[in-house]
Amino acid sequence: MEFNAKQVKDQVVQWIRDWFEVNGKGCNAVIGISGGKDSSVVAGLCAEALGVDRVIGVTMPNGVQPDIDDSMKLIKHLGIRHCCVNIGDTYNTLIAAVKEQLGTLDADVSRQTTINLPPRLRMSTLYAVSQSMNGRVANTCNLSEDWVGYSTRYGDAAGDLSSWWRRHLLMALPTRVTRTTSVLPTPCWTTTSVQASATTPRPRHSSTTSTSLTSSNCSRFRILR
Repeated sequence: MEFNAKQVKDQVVQWIRDWFEVNGKGCNAVIGISGGKDSSVVAGLCAEALGVDRVIGVTMPNGVQPDIDDSMKLIKHLGIRHCCVNIGDTYNTLIAAVKEQLGTLDADVSRQTTINLPPRLRMSTLYAVSQSMNGRVANTCNLSEDWVGYSTRYGDAAGDLSSWWRRHLLMALPTRVTRTTSVLPTPCWTTTSVQASATTPRPRHSSTTSTSLTSSNCSRFRILR
């Protein structure tokens, strides 16, 4: 079946509007903005569905983030409200405390812990902003990443609504991402980054998928360790 980017985009936009009418009438969409393709497309979808005044982008660098400019380009291009919460000090303090206590058990902090802790801190940050701003957290994982286990349980795999999964966009086809960005008000450089990422393999940082469930009437979550 031919993938009609505009038709699918319009369906997702309408679904977001309907979801907020039922689950948060008048609420804001709170989105973690990394500058990558997924958060860019979700931000664009929410901005079109709700209006820019009801979308809040949150940047969450872990200390110094070299590509933070990409996040700010998207935020300024869309004209959405935003805030920046640096998780670096919190991450370092928590890792140090855990490491100290694990030492009493003759253990050390695992590599998986150091990889998955930042996404979990970022999700806690998003919910802190969301609950303070009458918001709902928009998940930015796509189905293809979720299916192969490239996400963090209670981290980037969490959220109140997931516009990607609802309409099964991006069924492991990077070309669909490119075509979707072309019908959204995202800056032109997002299309270039999507095309580059389609040919660049990424490591699987999360452990394997164990099961799945449906949460309320909006999001499909894959449970990861």
